[in-house]
Amino acid sequence: SQNISDLTTNIIREMHVSNGKIDHIKLKLQAYKAILDKKEIHLVDENSCRFGKWFESEVKSLLSKNPQVLSSINQAHVTVHQLLQNVVDEYTEHHNFDAVLEDIYKVEENSEKAFDELLNAIVSIRIPKTKV
Repeated sequence: SQNISDLTTNIIREMHVSNGKIDHIKLKLQAYKAILDKKEIHLVDENSCRFGKWFESEVKSLLSKNPQVLSSINQAHVTVHQLLQNVVDEYTEHHNFDAVLEDIYKVEENSEKAFDELLNAIVSIRIPKTKV
C-alpha cells in the first residue's frame, strides 16, 4: 500500500506540472488573442494563477534543497506573466506588432524553460526514485 501511495504522489505532482503548463498555454492564448483583436485585457498575475499558488504552497518546500532550480523556475514564471501583460499593454497602446514580437519569443522561451526545469526537478524527487 505504501508503494501505491508513493506512486500516486508522484503522479499527482507531475499532473500539477501538466495542469500548470495547460493553464499557461491558455493564458498566452488569451494574451495573443487580445493582441490580434486589439483589445485591452488584464491578465492574472504570477501569484494569482493556479500554478503560482501551487508553486508557493508546495513546490518551494519540495525543491527547497535545490534553490538554484527553484529560483530559475520562479524567475521564468514571473517573466512570463509580466512580459505577457507588457506585450498586451504595449500592443493595444501602439499597435506595433514588430515591437512586441521579441517579447513574445521571450515569453515562449521562459515558459518552456520553466516547465522543463520543473518537470525534471519533480521527476528527480520521485518516491521511491524509480520510473513510473
